[in-house]
Amino acid sequence: ELPRGSLYCSGTVTHMAVDLGVRLGATRIVLVGADFAFVSGKSHADGVAEPRTDSPGTQTNTWVRNGLGERVPTEPKLAAYRRDLEAYITAHPKVEFVKAGRRGAELAGARWLEEAK
Repeated sequence: ELPRGSLYCSGTVTHMAVDLGVRLGATRIVLVGADFAFVSGKSHADGVAEPRTDSPGTQTNTWVRNGLGERVPTEPKLAAYRRDLEAYITAHPKVEFVKAGRRGAELAGARWLEEAK
């Protein structure tokens, strides 16, 4: 039997992917597509997953600011995933977190790709 471990997860595969990278010794994690919002009214990029297009943020009045300062719809569970990733980032100050794409939600503790060294 192979040894097994566990990865941090708070509801999305993004958490596990980030934790795996950190555990493997990454000093920089670049987040691509971690939008935590309905960018252009979609839950996922075309061709990646079955995108939802119902934009529940408009129904639940749940919004976040994106990297352009605009309000974009989200939903409570996506807001919670974002919050938990921000807490993870805070707990790992030796790792640089970089976020690509300003159309998705801002992410505290992550720099924008074009601002990173």
